[in-house]
Amino acid sequence: MGADPSCEENQWNPLLWAACNGNEDIVRLLIKNQAHLKYKEQEETTNEGDADEDEEKDNFKPVPDPAKTGRHTPMHWASYHGHIKTVWLLLKENLNPLLMDIHGNNCIHQAAANS
Repeated sequence: MGADPSCEENQWNPLLWAACNGNEDIVRLLIKNQAHLKYKEQEETTNEGDADEDEEKDNFKPVPDPAKTGRHTPMHWASYHGHIKTVWLLLKENLNPLLMDIHGNNCIHQAAANS
């Protein structure tokens, strides 16, 4: 009851799977159907609490709510596996490549970790 049918118990969802496997067609289809908004909304919610808008924004922030979005974003998975076209698709939708996972790694770290 209350389970999200598009998301498994461990927070694995179709967009994460498609990004991890570099399936560009499925990523495009999921973006078209707004599956990526889950990750953008979490980031926007975190930024609302910023005290001073004139201060330089810190882009290096942890994944806002790992319980809701999972430990890694689609961008983390695509970067880790070297799926460059998938990364570009996600960047085009303004997903933040500088978000850190729960271990403090961003997408650049992920890309270097598997090179």
